[in-house]
Amino acid sequence: MKIEQIIAGFDGNETLGGFTGIGYAEADARTRAAVHAMRQDLAEARREAEARKTIVEIPAHAISGTNGGDIYRVHPDGRVERIFETFPEVESRFSSIPCGGGEEKLAPLEQARPVYLRCAYNGLWSPSGTNWQPVRCLELTPEEAGRAGLTPSTHGGLLVLCRERYDSILGDVACICGIRQDSHAEDIDLGIWHLCAEQTARFHGAALQTRWIAAGERETVVRAALESLARRRMRLSERGRQAAEALAESLNAGRHAPKFFLELRLSRPLQFDPAAPAGLRRSEFDRLVEARSTQRVCSAAKLEASELAILWQRALPLLGEDAKAALDLAIFPHDHPMVASVGRAMHRAVEGDGGRAGLIGAACADNLRQYLASRPELPEDVRAWVARPGDDADVSLPASLIPPHLAAKLCDGGQFEARDGFFQDRRGRKLTADRLMKLVRLIARSFGKYFLSFQNTHPLLGILRYPDGLDEKARRDIFVAGGRAVAAMTFLARARGLVSIIKSGPVELARDDLRALAAEFTPPPPGAPSPWPLLTFQLGRPLGPDDRVCAGQPDEHDGLAERMLDRRAPRARLADHYLPSV
Repeated sequence: MKIEQIIAGFDGNETLGGFTGIGYAEADARTRAAVHAMRQDLAEARREAEARKTIVEIPAHAISGTNGGDIYRVHPDGRVERIFETFPEVESRFSSIPCGGGEEKLAPLEQARPVYLRCAYNGLWSPSGTNWQPVRCLELTPEEAGRAGLTPSTHGGLLVLCRERYDSILGDVACICGIRQDSHAEDIDLGIWHLCAEQTARFHGAALQTRWIAAGERETVVRAALESLARRRMRLSERGRQAAEALAESLNAGRHAPKFFLELRLSRPLQFDPAAPAGLRRSEFDRLVEARSTQRVCSAAKLEASELAILWQRALPLLGEDAKAALDLAIFPHDHPMVASVGRAMHRAVEGDGGRAGLIGAACADNLRQYLASRPELPEDVRAWVARPGDDADVSLPASLIPPHLAAKLCDGGQFEARDGFFQDRRGRKLTADRLMKLVRLIARSFGKYFLSFQNTHPLLGILRYPDGLDEKARRDIFVAGGRAVAAMTFLARARGLVSIIKSGPVELARDDLRALAAEFTPPPPGAPSPWPLLTFQLGRPLGPDDRVCAGQPDEHDGLAERMLDRRAPRARLADHYLPSV
């Protein structure tokens, strides 16, 4: 079987395969159908449980878009428990030591490829600080690695590249509103990906050997990567060529940069299963990744703060000594005043207050003009509009001027569609500057409304913090380490049957306020500056189908309805992220 066919095999991976390579509208339709079917299944299970006076179990993973490990247990009295499968092997063996035992030997590229593919695939479905998966993988032969200066590499390996700056719907809104982003979320995601890849390899009896690429080496590595992409381009399929061209364009534009080079050391033969993606038998860690999904709201059941503290202590050995000394996790239960204060601070950052305009106030024509003025090419009518600050006139905006995630949001659900170079609504009206900013304010307001409920979404809140006074390189390194820490905590939480969510957006919006709040409730040593927040980590038990969300409020709903509001996002095909040597 050709390598590209092997890669395409991941696209049919059970439920995850159904969320691969599709748009948001189709993903929403899949979730909607699964939720509708689940309501019918629950009604039938309740009738059966009552009639037979016994517990009836039904699979519940489809509504969360996972490949298993999620069950509804229906009792004769109609109660429904949600039960997460636990992964005790992952919890007990999660570390930096390979699981295989025996002497490790460097594996040739062909032999290591199934593990590299699984590393990249698990990375696609790993937790994310940004939900946009910025990592790309490029196989390099020994000769190609030599041209890149990655010597000695006698077996070839995997070059891992990452976006230099992250983009997201929040980022697009902030950019149009004139708010500078400085969250280093792209570095968080790189750390998450790297930790996930390490654990993927070790549960296959292997170890990844990582060679980080210094800033002074990047030009040589980029040049070699571009040569490799050009050389193999015509041997790739049409989809592979498109992915190669997209990566080459991003490298030339400086959007992607090489971060590290991976080689695989095997301590035992790989175990195969012809029915599994890439023919590699799933490890327990692979199964955990496929059974995990982020949930923005969990059960209201209490959880001891020690649960989060345990996860943090388990994560620390996976960090370098400098990161272990620099990072700390402040933990708060949901009834601590800090948690409600965090939600209010984020709400103020969106809505504004007496002294600040907030994100909504910044969504104005003048800031849009500044954003458009930074674009290299503008149509004459848009250029004229930009040059007239304070003018109440409106102008139609070409689709090419709308940031990509915001554009996808506008087209979500069919409100707009791209036609003749513009976004047009169902009545054929083109998107104008005035209408765009009204929609941006609506999107921003939806962020603020959610933040007011921040206190009630999870019983435990952790704020990961780093010290003041770091230079740019040290900050980026500490954010990569922070990503590794929260990845470990996320996977260990799922292994224990818990749910979690990480957020970098709150820090992006309200960094100064969160710093002051954390310092108020967990003051630093006398004379020491307050640490800065890196991200938030929340932990709880899985939300059941009958659990109430927003209880007592106009938008109160049950756990099944929440799955539609917090539905799983689709992922790109692995072929768009992984470029093989052919």
